[in-house]
Amino acid sequence: MGHLDEYRVEDLPGADVLYIPDFIPEETASEWYQALEQSCTWYHPKLKVYGKEVSQSRSIAAYATDPSITVKYSGHTVNMIYTYPAILQSIQEAVEERLGVKFNHVMLNRYENGMEYIGRHRDTKENRVIASLSLGAVRTFIFTPTKNAGESASIKKIPLLNGSLLVMKGDTQKLWRHEIPKEPKILDGRISLTFRQLDL
Repeated sequence: MGHLDEYRVEDLPGADVLYIPDFIPEETASEWYQALEQSCTWYHPKLKVYGKEVSQSRSIAAYATDPSITVKYSGHTVNMIYTYPAILQSIQEAVEERLGVKFNHVMLNRYENGMEYIGRHRDTKENRVIASLSLGAVRTFIFTPTKNAGESASIKKIPLLNGSLLVMKGDTQKLWRHEIPKEPKILDGRISLTFRQLDL
């Protein structure tokens, strides 16, 4: 991905993060948002939290290219679909072409407004490429360093614009956690598409 070095995010010691604010035009992003709302199979997962079953506030949709791929988190086995809607297939191909890598799974998260969020976490620790496309309302993406990130590391905030692409690879997941916090003043919705390379 050397051709994308101009998009490298600074001030994240040990991490390898790219942020492309204008991956697609806003008009295209809005069209994709509406198409995905209508064509994807959305649902609210039931999660196990401290032994109790709760419904996740944001809805998700999950797709994979191979029937052997499964995903589980917080006691919930994700309802994986193995046939991509045409619009989703086109979007994944656009991301793959720009980055020069292939993905076999995409998780979509739909945030109805700023009250819906995703807590601080890390994805798989392998040196895999994770690419997240943002459509809709601008939300704040926060990187928080782990103790292994070094004394110079501090919290980094990135506003994820409509049509932007955030890419994490290398040791990013080992050294940094990330989240999208509640932002009550935001009234509009957002859809994120997170493309991953999962083991078969």
